[in-house]
Amino acid sequence: MNTWVKHGLSIGFSVLLTSCVIGNGRICGPQTPVAYCDKEALDRLLHPKSPVDYWDKEGMANEVRLQDWIECGGRFDGNYTPSKRLPEEKDDFAASRRALYSIQRCMLKKGYHYIGKCDNEIRKATPACGAP
Repeated sequence: MNTWVKHGLSIGFSVLLTSCVIGNGRICGPQTPVAYCDKEALDRLLHPKSPVDYWDKEGMANEVRLQDWIECGGRFDGNYTPSKRLPEEKDDFAASRRALYSIQRCMLKKGYHYIGKCDNEIRKATPACGAP
């Protein structure tokens, strides 16, 4: 192999590696998803919180919060089950949204406040983020 080809390959390989970083114990390049390299993002992806975990009330124990969640229509595991679809609802998503919004309104009435994110239009449209 001639010298120019060897140097060209060395330079090309070096340029390729300079765009990579080591993150979360992995080699991450420019095309690698952030969650794969960011430990906190990967943790959130692999171990998501239940919807009940985003509600807080000063001085309230987790067991009481879970009991209030269940009384509001949530499940014992901190999640919720979509309601049966009403005739006017076009899809199961609408029934799921109705069930979640009902639980959120109930939690707000019990004095809880939402500690999750209200950072996009979809979340801002929920009762937890101030919508009716």
